[in-house]
Amino acid sequence: SVCSSGITAVIAGVNAMLAGTAGVVAAGGMESRSMAAYLLGPKLPDGSRLPGKLHGDRYLLRPKSTATGCEKLIGQIGEAGIREASIHDGLVCPFDPTKLMRDYAEAYAAKRGWTPELINSYADASHRKAAQAQAKGYLDDELVPVGSAVRDELLGEERRKVMREWSGSVCSPYNCPGLGDNGSAVVLATAERVEELGLNPLARLAGYVRVECAPSAFVEAPVRAVEELRAALADAGLATDWPVLEINESFGMQLPLYEEAWPDVELNVHGGTVAFQHPLGSAGVRALVTLLYAMKRHGHKRAATAVCFGGGGACALALER
Repeated sequence: SVCSSGITAVIAGVNAMLAGTAGVVAAGGMESRSMAAYLLGPKLPDGSRLPGKLHGDRYLLRPKSTATGCEKLIGQIGEAGIREASIHDGLVCPFDPTKLMRDYAEAYAAKRGWTPELINSYADASHRKAAQAQAKGYLDDELVPVGSAVRDELLGEERRKVMREWSGSVCSPYNCPGLGDNGSAVVLATAERVEELGLNPLARLAGYVRVECAPSAFVEAPVRAVEELRAALADAGLATDWPVLEINESFGMQLPLYEEAWPDVELNVHGGTVAFQHPLGSAGVRALVTLLYAMKRHGHKRAATAVCFGGGGACALALER
């Protein structure tokens, strides 16, 4: 399930409770792309790796100073096409090894006539909302310090400015999320166990769906999943007036599509995956956790989240408070 593996774990936990084989389940996912080996460099002559960070499929040097020529060197590395192993581990189409999911994203954007500047403008919003939420402490409740990591590592304003200037495609390091490190989890419990243990849950899971589609249509999969979930809940007599949605930004070029689909809904209120990075095994649960705390902070009674996955398809969950 790649990007939706964390959400798939949540669904598996729910199914176990529905089957009566569990009353309380911990479900989540993790990713550590910084520990992945390189298929090709970049390394110094002595074999040590250049200090830096992957963003999108570009390797960005981490300069110790603002030495003249650093930006030129970063550009040269990008032009050399140096790729990190996780790009191929996570983003190759499982049904066509000659295709990256990025290839399908670029083809979709070309079909829609979307320009890099348009996609960059949506990425601007993702970065801006995430930076504002972090500065205001809105993300603190959902974070647990682990070692030296005490907060989400967002791109600084200066680095964002440089990357945006170089962003000349609809799938660039600026408007696509890097494959970062993250671990996210939720605790699920049946109503009986909640009452028995005296718990105060953040929300109730109202329903979920998983949809499948062709790899070339994965860009639209979250929209289809949310609408199928809406129809299923409506058939069951449940409310689907979701004022907010947390939809995974696997590629920034999906954002105009989401806005077209839900023009009256607030999307990714605290920023999205473009800003927070895209740790494959944890991405879906990270979005779910962020949505839970956003609902609590802003007083929303209902909301939904969705995440697409490599190979074509998406999962969606609906929440109630």
